Amino acid sequence: MSEPSTFSVRGEGARITVDVYRYTYSGASDVSDANWVSSRIDCDIYGCRLRIDATLTTADFRDFLRDLEAAIEGGTATFETIEDWLRLKFVVQGTGRAIVEGEVGNPGWPTLRLRFEFESDQTYFRETIRELRAVCASFPVIEKV
Repeated sequence: MSEPSTFSVRGEGARITVDVYRYTYSGASDVSDANWVSSRIDCDIYGCRLRIDATLTTADFRDFLRDLEAAIEGGTATFETIEDWLRLKFVVQGTGRAIVEGEVGNPGWPTLRLRFEFESDQTYFRETIRELRAVCASFPVIEKV
């Protein structure tokens, strides 16, 4: 497997990393199928660790990047995957701090979900924006097949 394109969400005692490896359906004849990517979600929240292989969409990353860039000085940014693998909500305060709420789990196992909340700040989420830009450059939304 080649090196993934990666972004992380970090904060006090917490780190969520999403590795994106490849387009899942490289020969897709349908735009919606063409935008699925094979990924891995690693969570380390206050010592509780969870790793899940997931299929996400390129639009998930694009939309989160747009929201996070808009919320950097204050506001809310949300990362939600279509199939409910991962949900993150950043509530960015004007002081440069943020509260990150979220949930991760395998949608095929709805009773196995990790819910969490932690503090973050501009140092961390500016790095997340930089990493998300790289993910979006490596795996752009395919508009036409």
